[in-house]
This record gives sequence, C-alpha cells and structure tokens, in this order.
Amino acid sequence: MRRRVLTVTGPCFFASYRDPKLKESLQAYYDMPSWLEKLELSERELTKYIIGTISGLDTPLTNSMRLEQAGVYHLKQVDTAMRQQMRSEIIDLTNADLQKLAPLIRDTLSEKYLCVVGSSQSIEANKNIFTKTQHI
Repeated sequence: MRRRVLTVTGPCFFASYRDPKLKESLQAYYDMPSWLEKLELSERELTKYIIGTISGLDTPLTNSMRLEQAGVYHLKQVDTAMRQQMRSEIIDLTNADLQKLAPLIRDTLSEKYLCVVGSSQSIEANKNIFTKTQHI
C-alpha cells in the first residue's frame, strides 16, 4: 500500500461574498475543525467533490491563459512533479485526509486574524467582533 501524504502549502483563508450573516459565517469558520473531525462523506459525494476540484484544474485555457499560468508556476517554483503530486492527492482523497486537516485549520484560526470588507451597517452591527474598524 502506498504511503499517503497530504501536502498543505500556501496561505489559508476563508471567504464569503455578499454575505448578509456576518456573525453566523464567522462562527461557521470557527466551527469548521470540529465539523471536519466528524466528516464522513459517502463515496458518491466525495467523488463529486473530487471531480469538481479536478475539473477546475483541467479547464481549457487560451494561449494567453497558459502563458499567465506558466508565469505563476515559475514564480511560485511549482514544477510538473509538484503539480502531478497535487493532482494525485486530490484524486486519491479520503474522508480521513479531510479529517486530518482539522488541526491545521484549528491552528490557523487560533491566530485570530480577521478582515471583513462590508457595508458600514453590517460592520457597525457587529463591531463587538472586531478589535479595530476602519471606514474607507
């Protein structure tokens, strides 16, 4: 049996767009490690997520998009072997792999870095969440 290593690199962040429930969304992010620890997706559901993720990697690219992608890979020092490893890890993903992300996410969230871009009303209504606000 092949030894499975889940590679985690780069920044970690959570985002929502035009979210009317700021406090609830933030709580969902903070609850994510506990949710992941208990996660048990069916094989069908896990396969759907894997296909969706891989399809994002396999989107047809124009020549211009290929050039941009090659430039990003070069700057980030991501070679073909690294890209293939990522693809293999996605394809072979299991519930246990997802559950192993819980400590990493818990550690990331423990830093308590929070940035919200939103309406003045939403920020003001939830100002007790923030240590500092800035209106632009």
